[in-house]
Amino acid sequence: MWFFMLSAAHAGAIPAWSVEEFGDGTWPVEEGWTAGYTDDSWFTYLDYLLDRGDVSLSEEGYEADGSDWPGFGNATSADNWLVRGEALSQQVVVLEHFNQDDDTFGLVVNVSSADSFMVIAHTSDSAPPPVVGVDEPTVYVLRVEGGVGELITAVSADLDDDENTMVATLNNGTIRVVLNGELLIDGAVYEPLPVGQTGFYSYNNGYRDDDIGDENGVVNGLQVSWLDEDDDLVADDDDNC
Repeated sequence: MWFFMLSAAHAGAIPAWSVEEFGDGTWPVEEGWTAGYTDDSWFTYLDYLLDRGDVSLSEEGYEADGSDWPGFGNATSADNWLVRGEALSQQVVVLEHFNQDDDTFGLVVNVSSADSFMVIAHTSDSAPPPVVGVDEPTVYVLRVEGGVGELITAVSADLDDDENTMVATLNNGTIRVVLNGELLIDGAVYEPLPVGQTGFYSYNNGYRDDDIGDENGVVNGLQVSWLDEDDDLVADDDDNC
């Protein structure tokens, strides 16, 4: 897949781990991944990773705005993340994916516990609280601590119909997001979270039956790297200079 050739030599980063072949017909939690959603919706197909968690909070019996929902970390559909690998804080993450649905699909980073993480994702319709409904295609950054979500920033952005490349750089309390070569978010500020694992996030997106349909959220590959701004081959998480 071409994106690994593109990003393997990403300046200012040290590769941590990557995946571009997910297998076929397996549940990733059986292959060493960790899922946050009780129903564990992620599934592999022909070396792609697909989400089949097309469920919203309202379909689980909560108010659509989440006003009676117990918050993140309770293994509801709002916790539909899948992670693995080493714990990082300052990092560069490259996601190759496409999304035939119109709901939230993207990245999760800094997952140090079930109720502490950050989401960097795209939606054209629904998202978990406090983002909830949007009326145009949007990339947003959501910070979750103690089960409470804080919207850091949101910008208008369309996805391509086929492959999309999202590059997220987290640097000591700031975040930069590039989608398909366009800089969307540059230096948005947030309170850093503890080091944690990286992976995928989805909400009310994909297909929910056993048959793969026409509204899939599909991952082609992921590359995760430690940020190394001064290119001294020491990750910024560990660098004291």
